[in-house]
Amino acid sequence: PTGRPAGVADCYTAESSTHPATLEFWRVMHEGDYEARDAAIEKLAAASAQHPKEEQFALLHAHANMWRAAERQTVQDSLGALDSTRTAEREFMRAYALCPTDHRIPVWLGTLQMLLGRLTSDTALVDQGASMLDRALQLYPVFARFGNVVGYAELPRTDPLFMRALDAARNYTKSTADYC
Repeated sequence: PTGRPAGVADCYTAESSTHPATLEFWRVMHEGDYEARDAAIEKLAAASAQHPKEEQFALLHAHANMWRAAERQTVQDSLGALDSTRTAEREFMRAYALCPTDHRIPVWLGTLQMLLGRLTSDTALVDQGASMLDRALQLYPVFARFGNVVGYAELPRTDPLFMRALDAARNYTKSTADYC
């Protein structure tokens, strides 16, 4: 088989896919244009607010904020990393509510919640993220294994949950040939 498993689908529309905010985000992302990143994020935020029922705007706004938090380029990026992460979490949740068949989202959301929970010592959020990743494993296993690698790999290798990262990596490399 190739592509996504049955029952996994995004809910993008032609309007959101061709919208200037979407096109600008992809340009900025592909070019690694950090100087234009904040403006692209603002355009996505505006598009997301203007089109609250469009999954793609919420999803890209989430990803853009994750990018800003993960690849901080300025002092402002660093100071705003927690806010960017919280915005990403909120937008991932909104995107999944808008499109419950886009089973990629629990992978990104679960991983983000686990990392955010560890950073803020919020064990309930870590558990929520782990549950989201478990759900993703049932819904889109090949894609979710990558999330398990990311979500658990930063743990000390003596932590019993670290094995989940290793197992996910082994299973991911065995199964990706079916979907490539």
